[in-house]
Amino acid sequence: MSKAHRVAYVIINGDTRLNVLHTCDNPLCCNPKHLYAGTQDDNIRDREICNRTARLYGEENKRAKLTESDVSRIRALYSEGWFQREIAEEYGIHQTHVSRICRKENWKHT
Repeated sequence: MSKAHRVAYVIINGDTRLNVLHTCDNPLCCNPKHLYAGTQDDNIRDREICNRTARLYGEENKRAKLTESDVSRIRALYSEGWFQREIAEEYGIHQTHVSRICRKENWKHT
């Protein structure tokens, strides 16, 4: 199933393997004059230039497995001498994630 703006582009320009992007920054727009073909890198660059990149940290990120409370407890357990492997098993995450939490590379804002 294709989105309406892609269908509009294909009707006017023919099919493309590239993404169909908007010059107007309106995702609902189907005006063929506002549409152009571009790569995924073009799409990402455009999103960043127009400041449409969501930056969700910690619990605001829907995919986060941990809460701020979990992160505080992980750091406390590590400082008490627990091995990262043990903490990872306790929370069902990978040891490298525990390491990044303890070094404040992940969950920096906590």
